[in-house]
Amino acid sequence: MKIIGIIAEYNPFHFGHKYQLNKIKELYPESIIILITNSYFTQRGDVSIINKWDKTMIALNNDIDLIVELPFLYATQSADIFAKGALKILNALKIDTLIFGSESNNIEKLTSIANIQLNESTYQNLTKKYLKEGNNYPTALNKALSNITNIEIKEPNDLLGLSYIKEIIKNNYPITPITIKRIGSYHAKEIDSSIANATTIRYKITKKEPITNLLPPKIEEYINKEITLNNYFPYLKYKI
Repeated sequence: MKIIGIIAEYNPFHFGHKYQLNKIKELYPESIIILITNSYFTQRGDVSIINKWDKTMIALNNDIDLIVELPFLYATQSADIFAKGALKILNALKIDTLIFGSESNNIEKLTSIANIQLNESTYQNLTKKYLKEGNNYPTALNKALSNITNIEIKEPNDLLGLSYIKEIIKNNYPITPITIKRIGSYHAKEIDSSIANATTIRYKITKKEPITNLLPPKIEEYINKEITLNNYFPYLKYKI
């Protein structure tokens, strides 16, 4: 019996997440599934439109066995720090398999790139160079990788997956990473497949457009459609 770890923000939980869980159950029907999820704020620094208690209820209702909170310190950081916290917790919980969505769905390619990022001094030096030139962290990583291998990794799930794999390699965790092909575009604000991504759904909420048909049953009732970062601005001003 496998003990499987997944890492997801569920902001909100949509058909893509449902697809991933169904695929895991299809591949590993007797497995135990552990979810690492953030609480009130997301990796993008935005406020979550579903609170952590409701995320827990949604996960339990979708046959996830254990839900564990990723502390704020890790949950709102760059991919490498986000991955560090999540993998440290999952390793402590003795998972043997990490499953994540991937645009390329090529675990061999991602593992090869992760080893280059960890072990090639030229790559590390180039990354520092591009950062000093003013590039953001993901762009610097990708430019350094392209310079050495002529390979570009730009899609967000592949980039995050690389961070997961690097953590496994660096710490020699006894965890096997496995990908599931991601359906649809992460960045699109319009629906380009049968599964709408979370960005599309949140965008439609801001436009007061209907989202019921984009979500599994009963998920919409958990969403706070009024809360945004603007709600927190008066408190930020007070704190400053």
